[in-house]
Amino acid sequence: TLPIQSKIALYATALEGIKHDGVGIPIGEIYSTYLKICTLIGRAFLTQRRVINLLNKLDFMKIIQNIEIKSQGRYSTFIE
Repeated sequence: TLPIQSKIALYATALEGIKHDGVGIPIGEIYSTYLKICTLIGRAFLTQRRVINLLNKLDFMKIIQNIEIKSQGRYSTFIE
């Protein structure tokens, strides 16, 4: 089974993926959704960098498929 933080990151990614039709999802929006979920359920939250690492691990384990994290400058990072 996945750790709770990975489950929250996966759920936040799924919610944002639905909202954006799975194309060009800004990491900031995934992280914002992740923070809202953590607050809602009363869990401590991780840094944005750590959440990106969790998403990379989920991709490696083939739970999330075909993600590509693209950085387009200081404040623009997307999952495609």
